[in-house]
Amino acid sequence: MSNPLKELSRKEWCLWIGSLLIVTISNRAGRQLDYLTLIATSFLAASLTMLRSSYYAMAYAANDLVLIVLWSLAAIKNPVYIPVIMNFSIFFINDTYGFLSWRKRERIQISLAK
Repeated sequence: MSNPLKELSRKEWCLWIGSLLIVTISNRAGRQLDYLTLIATSFLAASLTMLRSSYYAMAYAANDLVLIVLWSLAAIKNPVYIPVIMNFSIFFINDTYGFLSWRKRERIQISLAK
């Protein structure tokens, strides 16, 4: 039985990471982290989910980090946003656990397939 999980090629990884870096660096050059970075990380995460790659969780974790930064900037002006920061921090922890759990299951499935 073939593995239904998509392994990304080196070219695909370079495309994903390169595009994310370009968006992030261009936003940082403008001295702000805006919603374009959020859209880029969301698109990356959704794409990896569609491809059934275990790295989807790391992309969502990156998305959570962008949201934490954006909400932290908002919380500087108004502390009412601090619970939102806590919420996305919990999402970040959950996404990290999801990645580690998925990778563990992948290793088990590969060892059983041999």
